Amino acid sequence: MNKKKEILHLKIKKRRFKLLYKKLINIKKNVQNRTKVINFKKKKWQKFIGHLEKTSLTKKQDFQFYDQSCDYVSDFQSRFKWGHKNTVHCNSRFSFFYGYLLRKYIKTRVKIAKQKNKVLKKKFWILSKIFINFFEKRLDTTLFRCNFAYSMRHAKQLISHKHIRVNGKTININSYQVKNGDLIDLVPQKRFLINLHNFTYFISNFWPIPTKHFQINYRTYQIIFIEDLSLNPLITSFPFYLNLNSVIKSYS
Repeated sequence: MNKKKEILHLKIKKRRFKLLYKKLINIKKNVQNRTKVINFKKKKWQKFIGHLEKTSLTKKQDFQFYDQSCDYVSDFQSRFKWGHKNTVHCNSRFSFFYGYLLRKYIKTRVKIAKQKNKVLKKKFWILSKIFINFFEKRLDTTLFRCNFAYSMRHAKQLISHKHIRVNGKTININSYQVKNGDLIDLVPQKRFLINLHNFTYFISNFWPIPTKHFQINYRTYQIIFIEDLSLNPLITSFPFYLNLNSVIKSYS
């Protein structure tokens, strides 16, 4: 039993701390806007970095907007292998953005979303809204969206170390579902861990802008979750096109 526990611990540790920057080359997007990637010097990164320079963080006018509620159709003929490749890339980008989520977890969320949509007897775009709400209402995603954490991994670390409270209670579960009216704040004794200068709020190029379903006070380190998310505010929330239809179908 001890050997099995040690092997399981090593697997979890390896998955948790393994750097996955190389995956960015395959999916061809800087999914989490990692600025560290820009400083990579090896030849394999040159083409990727050249693409990122076109959408530089220092130039607001170069940011691309993606309407997640629409379907994009190419003007050119697409082969089957290209379609499959795009589907794989969409799934990888989605998982990578939310902190390397396991396939089993995403499949479970798709199943629950379909059951809710069946009860409501709504159309497919409502299914997309129900599905994306599972991930946007996660506690780690909330911290990342509100710029309390500079990456999804940093958000998970703050939660696992019991530095985050919801309605006055300490929460150490990353996938905790935030509800309307919940007050999220940082433990007062640990507020020194977050340097205010790291917030993009205090940088001239404040991007991406937190969506309207949050009410944020950076002076008191507090967030209030006001309402459920709709697909329209997601235009500025992702540096890539999600293609939720493809993600839901592939994980069904």
